[in-house]
Amino acid sequence: MGKETTTLRLLKNLEREELIEVLTELIKNDKKNEQFVKLFIKGSDPKHLGEIVGDAKKKIFSQFYTSSHFPKEHVSLRTARSIVMDYSKLLKQAPGGAADIKLYYVELGSEILSDFGGDDEPLINSTAAMFDNFCSDIFKYPQYYETFKLRLDELSKTAGKIGYGFPDFIDEKISELEVEFDEEGEDED
Repeated sequence: MGKETTTLRLLKNLEREELIEVLTELIKNDKKNEQFVKLFIKGSDPKHLGEIVGDAKKKIFSQFYTSSHFPKEHVSLRTARSIVMDYSKLLKQAPGGAADIKLYYVELGSEILSDFGGDDEPLINSTAAMFDNFCSDIFKYPQYYETFKLRLDELSKTAGKIGYGFPDFIDEKISELEVEFDEEGEDED
């Protein structure tokens, strides 16, 4: 706590020009800092948000597939999850964007499992855990459910080709979302 107070005190005592200089140096040191500052300043500007989500998706894709769009022999799940979590923190003020990249991770993992054999237990577990994380986000921010509904239908189809209980898990989680959010609309009819 003392360190935070000291840093905060230092920042509060800076003149405007000095604060701009500090921000400029932070931005030069790490692209994530630049993205954070832009997101903070621009809020939920869809264009900027789309750029950040797109950047995250490119990085996640590169962990699953080669530049020639062939699946990597050894997917770096740790790195891919780290990318998702780092961008999720960056997108804290835009939870729909964070949910989008989590679902994208799940879609890529499911694609590889479906197309190239579903016997990669670490990939199955990681993909399932990320889907559980995505679903938690949707329960927390239900306004995004409709945004992802079609992608969830496609995910269910892809997962159905995998086996090892994975399709059951995915369908159960999707059913939980449908029960929570689809029935609300049906009750109004």
